[in-house]
Amino acid sequence: MNDPLSTAITATQAIQAILAPAVMVSATALFLLGLNARYVAVLAKIRDLNAEKRKLTEALTVCLANPPKQELGSEPIRCNLERSRVLNVNQQLSRLLKATWCIRNSILCHLLAAIFFVLTSCSIALDFLLEVSLNSAISLYLFMIGILLLLSGITFLGIDIFISYPVIMIEVSEDDWEKKGKPMSLL
Repeated sequence: MNDPLSTAITATQAIQAILAPAVMVSATALFLLGLNARYVAVLAKIRDLNAEKRKLTEALTVCLANPPKQELGSEPIRCNLERSRVLNVNQQLSRLLKATWCIRNSILCHLLAAIFFVLTSCSIALDFLLEVSLNSAISLYLFMIGILLLLSGITFLGIDIFISYPVIMIEVSEDDWEKKGKPMSLL
């Protein structure tokens, strides 16, 4: 006959073991909140830059089709500024699209990690209920896969940071150029 005290201790240990991966699910959810906010912000920036690019392209087309009267062979200064800004926007869009790829992969890794942590908790519960020692190895494998996915997601986030930083430098260098009236140095 089972001792009620040992059954209570075993149940308590099982609950504690089941909750350990649940803590990782909470931590992963916090990462996902931050990643989702970053993803939305980058997508909004891409949309804004795309709209600006369309307006600049239309203005540049009009400017080149109807240039103001100047010396022969010289383009209007406004056309040069618009052309420069279009190149700047293209550079930013190119880098932001790469950053979006990294953020998306990071989100997917974190989602999969959360799924593996939930599967780990379920596996531990089954191990407790079925009392099968083979199941404990499966729990460990599931947990380690979740940890590796979490590490992969963090790595993608780090890559995103390295990709996104030059975008700000491109924008700032253009602002400096407009203030000083000197050509900007592109990254």
